[in-house]
Amino acid sequence: MPDDDGGRENGHRREGAGVRVGAWARGAALIVAVCLAACGQSPPAPSTPSTPPPAERPDPPPVPGDRVRVSSAAELQAALRELRSDRTIELAAGTYVVPGEAFFVPESIARVAIVGASGSPADVVIRGGRFGFWVNDVHGFQVRDLTIEGASDHGVILNCRAQAPVIHHVVLRDIGDQFVKANPGPDGCGVNDGVVEDSLFEYTDAAPDSYTNGVDVHFGRGWVIRRNTFRNFRVADGSLAGPAILTWNGSADTIVEANTFVDNAREVAFGLGPGKTAEAPVSNGALTDHRGGSIVRNTMTRRPGLRGTDVAILVADSPGTRVEQNTVTLAGTYANAIEYRFPRTTGVEIVGNDVDGRILGRDGATATLNGNTVR
Repeated sequence: MPDDDGGRENGHRREGAGVRVGAWARGAALIVAVCLAACGQSPPAPSTPSTPPPAERPDPPPVPGDRVRVSSAAELQAALRELRSDRTIELAAGTYVVPGEAFFVPESIARVAIVGASGSPADVVIRGGRFGFWVNDVHGFQVRDLTIEGASDHGVILNCRAQAPVIHHVVLRDIGDQFVKANPGPDGCGVNDGVVEDSLFEYTDAAPDSYTNGVDVHFGRGWVIRRNTFRNFRVADGSLAGPAILTWNGSADTIVEANTFVDNAREVAFGLGPGKTAEAPVSNGALTDHRGGSIVRNTMTRRPGLRGTDVAILVADSPGTRVEQNTVTLAGTYANAIEYRFPRTTGVEIVGNDVDGRILGRDGATATLNGNTVR
């Protein structure tokens, strides 16, 4: 049962992170806006941007009422073997050491949940293994109110037929690679309509190497990632870690809203760069690395002197994306707070952000800038 993670492009070979090329020439209005931004002034705006409404996505469904209660790893494993649709496994307080590779969720079921009984993530700890939970061909899988820590690869791995997953009020800590990984399938299928909310993603100190993300989505459409905290997605030796949130490889319509980011190498990336040449993922027939979506009302801070950093918000090969009312404080760790890159990045709106670095177009991308403040 391999982890099909589509190669290690997420380790940032494809984007050419070490190459810093100038933006292509563009019209006089955009040149003026960039110059003003570099001088610490906001580009002229015809009006003050309105406050965007919260993402219009419904709350996740409640967990099923048919409950099975367990209090040990062996009982959890047995309950998973017998898990059927419309059932919740409720975990009593304690530490559940992962047996072998993962706690495997059965396939071809729907509307199932694994929850901590007390409602406090500190009371229930899933520890170790290659993965915390391995999910495939499950519609409406939910994990709530518990902690997942110390998995060598991924905390929750979602393969391409796992649709509409929910990660709610979970602590994910010190995972080896991606904390939540939504894999692509060989026929262009992806995990769609995921919700990640009210959770904590953190390394106690730093990632073990650069191949890491908090949420990593391939081929996925319609994900909502909101009200979470992401901390210490960086590498101690100064190499460049992956973005805390990365949706790419043909993804579309992601909403990243009201999250808090602390001391990360990179915070949010919609796409890494142009790379699609053949197979069209079902989520994004345009073959861009990402399409649409919004990055809204997030707060991003870094401490001075943080090593191995890059741009906070990257919109790369992602047309039609909106970046609005984010607060970014890089404290001199990188020159640019927001970058939009590559020729197919068009129709982008960057509105009402408060940043202490430049907002910069590169490699032929175009965007409309309105009402941003550059400190």
